Amino acid sequence: NNKGDALISFENIESVETAIEMLHESNIRPDCKITVSPAEFAMKGDEYRERKRQKIDAVEKKRIQAENERRFAWNEEQAASVGLKIVILKHLFNPEETKDNDRLVQEIEVDVLTEVEQS
Repeated sequence: NNKGDALISFENIESVETAIEMLHESNIRPDCKITVSPAEFAMKGDEYRERKRQKIDAVEKKRIQAENERRFAWNEEQAASVGLKIVILKHLFNPEETKDNDRLVQEIEVDVLTEVEQS
């Protein structure tokens, strides 16, 4: 029997808190509330084994830092339409209505894409 657990990973720690604020105790379907919480880490086994860390020189470290700043930018000037932006649309449609209705699914897709292109 599936418990319905899911794991979602974020690169920004702030995204975890945002996901919790927006989604904890929300309904993903009628009468189907979800619980969202940060992962709990625990040591497996009796012995701690430290991972070998890859050595990174100062130049590579700066390059990685600059790339991460560009990827996570929310400022339009900074991002210049580059990088991943995520928007959660809640209650956009009823899954029952779209079950065997490909045309409705296409209409929703077109509507969302049109709004995204306008922003």
